[in-house]
Amino acid sequence: MLIHDRGRNLTAPRRICASAASLCGPTRPRNEDMAVLGGRCVRDGASEMMWERGGAARPFLAAVLDGLGGHQGGDQASGLVAERLAAAVWRWPAGASRVELAGRLAETLAEAHRELLEVGRDEPERAGAGTTCTALLAATDAFLLLHVGDTRCYRRRGGVWRLLTQDHAVVIPDGSGEGIPRLIYAVGADLPELPPDLVGDLTETCRPGDVYVLVTDGVLAAAGGDAALGAVLEARDARGMLDLALVNGGPDNATAVRLEVLE
Repeated sequence: MLIHDRGRNLTAPRRICASAASLCGPTRPRNEDMAVLGGRCVRDGASEMMWERGGAARPFLAAVLDGLGGHQGGDQASGLVAERLAAAVWRWPAGASRVELAGRLAETLAEAHRELLEVGRDEPERAGAGTTCTALLAATDAFLLLHVGDTRCYRRRGGVWRLLTQDHAVVIPDGSGEGIPRLIYAVGADLPELPPDLVGDLTETCRPGDVYVLVTDGVLAAAGGDAALGAVLEARDARGMLDLALVNGGPDNATAVRLEVLE
């Protein structure tokens, strides 16, 4: 866990304009993705909200989750983890420190991980169900990044986009020269543990004007290349991002969250 408490002279965001959208896409029978915006879980729709930091403001969570395709219960896994995170953050006190919030985030995800593993043992038809999860948490004195899997977080500053996460995946040769990516970390999915660097601290690097975008790999696949992805990331809200990404169709569910730090 990459969290260190250096006092209260921090640069956590004061106001955030946020949007989320999650769509099934044209080729999948159901949507296994999920987004979280504040205390609301979003699937097959879109949502917007404004968060303002203040003495009584509850922590604010935004997340994207991708239920692992090809497994029974992928949509249920992403829904379970999204609901656990949204409900937990809503109960956390307004004045919690970033060290405390990082610990609570890690423990909430660890509990969800254990729950999914137990479900797989008790219900063989759902064995292997799991999800990725990439999330941002804003609070009075904190701005934290949680990441598991191959969902991603990008940041735009000064007109330049930077990828802030690293995919937890390796490429397995398939005999064609292309290779198949395989996750080494996920929530559930019969994987033994979560990554050791589960929560990162962005508090002292956040700046007014920054834009943060969370996306599932369905957005990347639909965009089809770096140039097209750049145009998608520049959309003014999450639904606009998905509309641009899916304009020519797409092979997977697609989910995006966009946060703009206003001050």
